[in-house]
Amino acid sequence: MSANPIIESEAIARHARRSLWLAIIILLTLGGFAALAIVAASTLAWRDSATWAGSLVTIGILMTVAVLGKAPASRRAMASLQDDELRRQSVSRAQRDALLAVLAVQPVVALALTYFGADSPAALMACSTVVLGGVAFLGGILWRDR
Repeated sequence: MSANPIIESEAIARHARRSLWLAIIILLTLGGFAALAIVAASTLAWRDSATWAGSLVTIGILMTVAVLGKAPASRRAMASLQDDELRRQSVSRAQRDALLAVLAVQPVVALALTYFGADSPAALMACSTVVLGGVAFLGGILWRDR
């Protein structure tokens, strides 16, 4: 016999929030190392250090996800959480917010990279766009989640 479905759904909601925070941290870490690798690609001395540091961070992230990635196992509670209308509404609003954030920041990033004379502005702009969009989306879900 399983535990109370309300307690199980609360445990799944806590796990979902913790997973979203972990995803934001991972996204910011990988985005930072990608930007560092793009900037350091022009300097040969920094290229090897950035590769090793990026590899170590990736291994650390994989180990963290393996340890913290175990979700509660109730299918009913997980289905009720996914079918929640308020959660779906918060996801759709977070998607809209992420799109607006990315569209608003594109010209600013383009002008800043042009002004500062970056070596590979298109790659830095792509990296910043992906990180900003992901963080805005996940942050929007966390902001609106009850």
